[in-house]
Amino acid sequence: VSPPAASTYTTNDSVPIIESVSVEALSLTILSVDVVLLTDGGQNVSNYTVLVILDDYTNESVIPIAKLTSHNLTVDNLTKGEYYTLNVTATNSVGMSEPFQSNFTVPLPPAFNTTMSTPLDLSAIPPATCCASIQVGLQNPNNPVEIQVQVSTGGGDFSEANFTRSTTDMDIIYVEGLVAGTEYTIRVTVSNVFGSEMRSVTTTPLIGTPSKPSQPAVTVAGSSVTVSVGVP
Repeated sequence: VSPPAASTYTTNDSVPIIESVSVEALSLTILSVDVVLLTDGGQNVSNYTVLVILDDYTNESVIPIAKLTSHNLTVDNLTKGEYYTLNVTATNSVGMSEPFQSNFTVPLPPAFNTTMSTPLDLSAIPPATCCASIQVGLQNPNNPVEIQVQVSTGGGDFSEANFTRSTTDMDIIYVEGLVAGTEYTIRVTVSNVFGSEMRSVTTTPLIGTPSKPSQPAVTVAGSSVTVSVGVP
């Protein structure tokens, strides 16, 4: 029986050397991993091994050569705000490279603040277009967010109006159909793949000027004149 054929490489061949690794959390279960080799050691790299570490948590994946440059890696649920270590090795026919270590932090849900303003005088604005403007400022932008605005009147149920924004900056949203003399609670929820945060703001009753009086009615009875003014 012939012995198995040995791997063929020259004395100048060596294990691969990794120059850099960059990693980004795309969600709580997906990592984007980019690997750059300084050298493949003179032999084709057959696979990469990626180890994600947090204390006693580990997630090991073997990435085939077809995913050489960039790979989206599926992992167990990551923890928001946690700092992880990523160890990457490359293997060729000579052997396995030294581990290359990279670190990353899983982003938090979006934090934001809201500033709301309403028109002081609604008399010149048709009721269908009366609005409050809500300025939403993101404090830790990292991914496109979805902004949801819900309106409640008199402590009732919240209606739903969804606004989806691909933004990592400030946004201004207009809530229409407001009526003078009514108090509203407006709830703003901002979400991304790492979670959501919610804020509620309550308006003071909006002010409208009195309607124009109707045409006065004049009644003459003997020496008496009566003028009646009605407000519709």
